[in-house]
Amino acid sequence: MKKYFLTILLALQTHLFVYGQEDKLFGRWITPVSDFMLINKPKNKVILTDFSVLSEYKEGWTKLRYDLTLIYRNCSNDTLRFYRTLYSYPDQWETENYDFKIILQNDTSITLIPVTFFSKKLFQNKDTLSFIRQENAITEIHFQKLSFYFNGYFRESGRNQQIIFRANILQIDSVGNVYMQKETLINDSYVAKYLKGTLKRSLFKEMVNLLQTCNLETLDWGNNRYTDTFEQIIVVNYNNKKKELKSGVPSPISQPLIDFLMNMEKQAKLKETKDKISLE
Repeated sequence: MKKYFLTILLALQTHLFVYGQEDKLFGRWITPVSDFMLINKPKNKVILTDFSVLSEYKEGWTKLRYDLTLIYRNCSNDTLRFYRTLYSYPDQWETENYDFKIILQNDTSITLIPVTFFSKKLFQNKDTLSFIRQENAITEIHFQKLSFYFNGYFRESGRNQQIIFRANILQIDSVGNVYMQKETLINDSYVAKYLKGTLKRSLFKEMVNLLQTCNLETLDWGNNRYTDTFEQIIVVNYNNKKKELKSGVPSPISQPLIDFLMNMEKQAKLKETKDKISLE
């Protein structure tokens, strides 16, 4: 049975935060099996939160986006409550409660127990969820090579609005040498560019740290393309083994790494070369 990611985007509003406990909630949280929770600091009294859970479905999966409200109570039984109100025809309103009991919370970790039907269903009836801040979930690796493939169709802005296909192949070796092949197809016109450069030591260390804090051993994108528009592939060679991740909708655990790689041409100040580079 294939594994898929169920991603839920939650729009949250803070009703009650006391004793400064709210600061301990904000940030990126992951579990050893790559469940994910993101709680951003409030903007205009709204907190955007993203849950991602590796799920199994016989018939594929659907990406759900919910608007929910958060109530965080500080009492003898601290609870995180997310709920959404649904309109049901005719003129009926229904509420779904996603409650989690907090049994441990400090600066670097939070342990939750799903206590309502919907929270249990979301996390597939797991008894407890032991989250740790992603930046603290470090697993040392011996980095050898990374390859990043990105392709997709884009609609050109302007009057003509042509459909453009772009494909980038990026490769970084064990000492920070960077090679890139950029391909563009507009109608029947094909253009390929080759670039190369070297990552500064600080940026190379940043990339390795991003790899070491993304649960590389258990990370799974579900191999679900989901869309015909975009596809991303990351292949990491480390500790004398290879990890391949492929999806149109990657796990959000990987997003800081993907953002870093997507900005590689600028960060590494890659220069165009006339030499054709053979990339794996």
